[in-house]
Amino acid sequence: MGVPVLPLLLTGLAAVMQRNVHPVDVLVTILLAIVVFSIAKAVIGAMYRNRAIPLFFLDAWQDGWRYAAASARLRKPMAEAAASRRSMVFMGKQIRGRLVWMSWHQWTETHTVRVHRNDRWEDKEETVTFNSTEFFVALPAGTPDVAVTSRTALGGRLRPVRGLGTGDPDFDRAFHVHPQDDPAALGLLSAPLRHAMLAGTLSTWWRIEGAALVLTYNYEGGPGLAGLDSVNSTATTASMMAAVLDQEGASSGVPPGLLDESRMLSAPGYDSPHPMRPVTAKQRARLQHLKRLSEAFVALRIFMIFAWIVCFVLTAWLYR
Repeated sequence: MGVPVLPLLLTGLAAVMQRNVHPVDVLVTILLAIVVFSIAKAVIGAMYRNRAIPLFFLDAWQDGWRYAAASARLRKPMAEAAASRRSMVFMGKQIRGRLVWMSWHQWTETHTVRVHRNDRWEDKEETVTFNSTEFFVALPAGTPDVAVTSRTALGGRLRPVRGLGTGDPDFDRAFHVHPQDDPAALGLLSAPLRHAMLAGTLSTWWRIEGAALVLTYNYEGGPGLAGLDSVNSTATTASMMAAVLDQEGASSGVPPGLLDESRMLSAPGYDSPHPMRPVTAKQRARLQHLKRLSEAFVALRIFMIFAWIVCFVLTAWLYR
């Protein structure tokens, strides 16, 4: 049963006024509570990240993911991702007979914003952390480059077909293919692939670059916080898509003559670039408690912000 928030706030504000407590004091108290909850969320969130990311690498290793470094034996998009200075990790795993690579990039950007403080404008620097996760699967050499993105419903109605089109009206209204006038690129979009994308069982935002399928996901906080289940689910989707795209039906998706990429995967005794310490069931349970506590503080902060806005409006109305 839902909680009547607005009547509850009205009742509380009326009780406060009956006790000769000024509404402005209530606003200040709520504002202080918001600050406290924000600080608590930041501290608990940092504690959770510091424990969750090493645990992710440990679980990934135990699940069969192996690390690799940049090499000329990798297709160009993969080699560039592995060699990037932003790379947190580059690792691969055999899934459904195909080698799927995952690249996690993390970087920070600093922006200067103008803020009004002490009756004057000042420049303030803000640093933002970004995460980008890409999944790669090698395709046969000569596979044309193509990118597929979702279209808006309005765009699909105003212009049902862009370029040559695939001959599938529903697909052409829902997705944009680039290049849109290349028959070879459009030929990759077979009927099974189009139907799966329309049904939402395969990714609706992907590209082929340098004979490699690339799926990009922006997990909040990176895959280390998203969890291994999310990573494995996306990696499986990438393997399934490669199977549909591989017109030649090669079991590995790698054409003859190309060095076997699986040889680049680290051996089980490989010294991991990330510390891997045994984790007990009790430590895992504590981590889940931290996660739930962090989520609770987010919900409380949102509620307090809403309560402050409502109290501010009601106070302004009472003293109008």
